[in-house]
This record gives sequence, structure tokens and C-alpha cells, in this order.
Amino acid sequence: MGYGYGASWAWGLLGFLFSVLVIVAIVVLVLLAVRLVRSGSHPAPPMSGPGMGPPGQPGMGAAPSPYGPGPGPYGPAAGAGPGMTPARQILDERFARGEIGADEYHELRRHLEG
Repeated sequence: MGYGYGASWAWGLLGFLFSVLVIVAIVVLVLLAVRLVRSGSHPAPPMSGPGMGPPGQPGMGAAPSPYGPGPGPYGPAAGAGPGMTPARQILDERFARGEIGADEYHELRRHLEG
């Protein structure tokens, strides 16, 4: 008489603790996903491989530029040239990444050049 009925509260407690554990795991996964999305907000370069190095420099394993180490066929490389201010270099980099459009780039460049 009474065998097996005394342990029912233990199963209820175990079920409750398991539910709490599942909820905590879901919250942790959501927080990790949000952190990953925020830290990875910088877009990856569209392509990688030979020839995709920084402007004016060949990529890893790429042949040297036929135009030499100086200005390319479309003008000087970003960050090159005498008198290039850090602000101008940042502006060029933002334009190269596509963060700003051509109109805004030219407007800000005129403002920087005085």
C-alpha cells in the first residue's frame, strides 16, 4: 500500500528543471546568434583569390600588376599620393566598400579638399 506514489513529486521537479534548462538553452542560443550577427555586420569581399589584394598591391599568389607598383590604369591607388590625409583615406575606403555612393563621395571629397 502506497508503493510508488511517494516519488511522483520527484518526477514533477525533474520535469520542471528540464523545462527551465531548455528555456535557458534557447535564450543563450538566441543571444549568441544576435552577437554573431552584430559582430559579423561587415560584408565579406565579393571575391577572394589571386589579384584581389589591397589596391595597388597584388593578392596572395598573384602575378605583379603590369602597370607596376605605382598608379594603376585608373589613377593612383587608395592611400597613395603625397598629402593624402587620414580622413581622405577613410573616405576612399568607404567609397570602395560601397558604404557611400558616388555623389556623396564627390561632395565629401570637395569638402575635405577645402
